Amino acid sequence: MGNKASRGSGANEADAAEQQSGVFLDPKLNEEIIGQFSSQVLKTEWEKILLKVTTTGDNRVQQEQVRKAQLEEQLTQWRAQNDQVQGQLDERTHNLQKKYHEQKADFISNIEELERKSDAPKFGAAGNACLNVRGLLASCYKENEDMRKCDDLVDAMEKCTKQTIMA
Repeated sequence: MGNKASRGSGANEADAAEQQSGVFLDPKLNEEIIGQFSSQVLKTEWEKILLKVTTTGDNRVQQEQVRKAQLEEQLTQWRAQNDQVQGQLDERTHNLQKKYHEQKADFISNIEELERKSDAPKFGAAGNACLNVRGLLASCYKENEDMRKCDDLVDAMEKCTKQTIMA
């Protein structure tokens, strides 16, 4: 087997370890064990990294789902509140329109009642009011050069006009 002095110092240390433990390994088996050990360490470290990445990703997805659920709940609450407020506004608008139409109908009814009671011409239909007096006054002015002769007709026209306007 050769001279022990010709071997390297690393080999001397391995030989010393073998001699102390009493277990002798074939160098190929020793290399295989070291390779498997290195692979196992790398595999373990890789699994730790994958676990951390997966856990972090799962946590982020879970947090996003929780936040999404919270936002959807908030949106649902806002929509419910909006529907309630809109319903109140619609009801209020409807009531105001109803009140307006009722008061308008009452007002028109009151005007018609007052016109009927006063026997005055209807509003807007005063075109024929004092027609007889106007005709007589126009004839008087044509026939007479002295306007003082038509004073009685002027007084009658004033009285008729005031009565029509006041009614």
